[in-house]
Amino acid sequence: MKNSMKMVLAFLSAFIISGIIFLLFCYYCIHSGYFSGISHSDMMDALNRGSALMEQTTEKDVVLRQLESEFRDMDFAFLTNGTWMADEDIPALTDDVQIMNAINEQHDICSDYKVAAAIIPDDEGETFLVCMVNRKHYEAFSYVFNMPRAKGMLGKLAVIGIAIVMFFVEIVLYMIQHEYREKEHYEKGRKELISNLSHDLRTPLASVLGYAEMLKNGVYDDETEEKQYIDIIYRKAVYMEKLLMELLEYSRLELGTIRLQKEKMNLAEFVRELLIEYYPVFEKNDYELEVEISDTPVIGTWDREKLGRVFRNLIDNALKYGMDGKKLKITVEKHDKQAVVEIRDFGKGIPTKDISHVTQRFYRADHARNSKKGGMGLGLYIVQEIVKLHDGSVQIESKEMQGTIINLRLPL
Repeated sequence: MKNSMKMVLAFLSAFIISGIIFLLFCYYCIHSGYFSGISHSDMMDALNRGSALMEQTTEKDVVLRQLESEFRDMDFAFLTNGTWMADEDIPALTDDVQIMNAINEQHDICSDYKVAAAIIPDDEGETFLVCMVNRKHYEAFSYVFNMPRAKGMLGKLAVIGIAIVMFFVEIVLYMIQHEYREKEHYEKGRKELISNLSHDLRTPLASVLGYAEMLKNGVYDDETEEKQYIDIIYRKAVYMEKLLMELLEYSRLELGTIRLQKEKMNLAEFVRELLIEYYPVFEKNDYELEVEISDTPVIGTWDREKLGRVFRNLIDNALKYGMDGKKLKITVEKHDKQAVVEIRDFGKGIPTKDISHVTQRFYRADHARNSKKGGMGLGLYIVQEIVKLHDGSVQIESKEMQGTIINLRLPL
């Protein structure tokens, strides 16, 4: 849901920005002459260039060749003391009066040419540099892109406009691809969840039904055996309830309907009380439990029920996968303005390649998938999400054959 919203927002942003840039591109191309043929401004630029060349050389024919090579579809000529210097196919203007008339659109030549001129300093006398453009090229639409007209910020933006549009399109395509992969991963995990849940519920349910039927039919030798059957049914029912509660918690987290019921509590005392539930398990399996809980109250405002779910998930995880070393160490302390809880086991550890993934939904490391202890791959995901709701953090350190350390930090 959250990823979909991010993708939609990114797409809309990319679409709007790309649209604005594209419109600017079109506006600039139309109004600034990228495709509009030769303008009067272009002709004046050419005359200024000719004036600059004349300062470098007095060879007029050299200047004419240079100008014609730099400015396409423009013709140039010099008029010095009544002498016209230009290519043979260019109509001649024999004096300054004709030049002024042509500039003012009052000469016969103006039906075919647009004329502009500038007086150039020359030792030979008054010299006009004349620029002539055929009407078919003057301010007419052109299919040739005129790159030198990219002047100013808007011009540069127009030049790179298409590139920017393509950049944003790439971002959107990447996000769509990422979203597709996320959905693919989610769908695969969902199928695994259904498969795991069916398997994990079928076995205890079969036990419950089997022992319940034996009790119903009186198939037991004495009261001790009867109590044993009842105890098995109870334990299997508790296990199934735990699976369903985990699934319910996951559903609420995904839908965003989970609400924290915060209250002021002493985390140190809370952990002590919670560990009492596990003493029988440690005694029965001959596990060592090392507890280092601060005598100083660790007071904060948290959701008691949700933190209970967090710590039970972590302890259950350690008991399920990390008790090869037959020892569990739990530390609770206050550090700066944070409550710090550390749960350490001395088991096989988590493979390095799996550490960054174990808090993802449905993810189960190789040793968890290959074990017969069940699980849906939601325990650590739920831990992380609940801690995030408390503005806290979860850090996992693990080395193979040395155990795993899970460090929780909650703001006080």
